Amino acid sequence: MQKWLRLLKRSPQLLRKQTLADWLLLFEALPILMISRLLVLLLPFRYTASLLGEVSREGAESTLKEPEQIERIGVILRWLSRYLPWRSMCFEQALAGMLMLKRRGLDGTIYFGVQKGPEQMKAHAWLRCGNQIITGAAGRERFTVLFTVAS
Repeated sequence: MQKWLRLLKRSPQLLRKQTLADWLLLFEALPILMISRLLVLLLPFRYTASLLGEVSREGAESTLKEPEQIERIGVILRWLSRYLPWRSMCFEQALAGMLMLKRRGLDGTIYFGVQKGPEQMKAHAWLRCGNQIITGAAGRERFTVLFTVAS
């Protein structure tokens, strides 16, 4: 709840900074992040993965025609995820990003990795489109890739 209060206090500043394209992406990302969260909560992982694409396949690392738009998708997803009242971590962001890429007819690859610590294992997911990491870029080098899902 405190996140929402902070957002409301800062909203006049944030409203002025956003372009129309950013607002359209934001209104697209909001319901898709909600759907992503519901997929994580309600469906077994194997069904969620099969909805997204082929398991254990990587998409091509080609150069993109509009890398700025792809980068904006990642920026909007990360920004919006900080202020949502539900959990929207790396996995949900990667799912939402993949759905947004599919809407645009672009191929993406979600990487699922683990890191074994002294007391527990950590999991991480990140999304790549072309040669660009869209979500989950921070710290991905520390994780060993278990499998991928590509559209």
